[in-house]
Amino acid sequence: MEDRGHGGEDYLDASAALEPGRWTHLALTLGGGTGVLYVDGDEAGRNEAVVSGPLLLGATARNYLGRSQNPAPPYLHGAVADFRVLGRALTTAEVAALHRRDS
Repeated sequence: MEDRGHGGEDYLDASAALEPGRWTHLALTLGGGTGVLYVDGDEAGRNEAVVSGPLLLGATARNYLGRSQNPAPPYLHGAVADFRVLGRALTTAEVAALHRRDS
């Protein structure tokens, strides 16, 4: 897996675990330089060289949910039903419990 994406941003790929046409629970944890992406409560992507985090985004009009800063594809073809930011990275068990509760 690549650690850096287009323009040098941190990158986690779980596209193989996503199924078009159905609701999917996604969770991203960031802690200790590691980002883990969960799909329906199961780990689907990991990057152990994450350098950014929510605090580093700063005040900008370019932080979006469902919109890429890359030209193609620029928009999420889906909907966001709920979005939460917590003050710490959840454990794998906590993400699985969150998925079960939200399902």
